[in-house]
Amino acid sequence: MTVLTKPKKAGGGAKPATAKPGRASPTRYTVSDGTLLLNLEVEGKWFVVTSPLDPELVTQARTIEEAFRMAYDARNLLEEYRSELADKAKARRHPARG
Repeated sequence: MTVLTKPKKAGGGAKPATAKPGRASPTRYTVSDGTLLLNLEVEGKWFVVTSPLDPELVTQARTIEEAFRMAYDARNLLEEYRSELADKAKARRHPARG
C-alpha cells in the first residue's frame, strides 16, 4: 500500500523549496509502502527520490512504482557499499599477521 501525502503549506510542516526566479516552487510528496519512506520532488516529467531516513539514498523515477523499485535498488547498493567499507576498516584495524 502506498500512502501519498503532500506537505503542509507555510506555517506548519515542511517548508517549500526556494524557487528560482521565474519558476514555480517544486511540488513535493512523501510516500510510503509500509517499509520505505520516500520524498518525491517533481522535476519536469521526473521524480527526484530521496529518503528522510537515509540522506545518502538519492535516485530518480518517472512513476511512484518505479520510485520504489529504484529506491530499493539504491538502498541495497548502499548496504553493500557500507558493508565493504566496514570490512576494509576492520581489516586496517586488525591486519593479518604472517
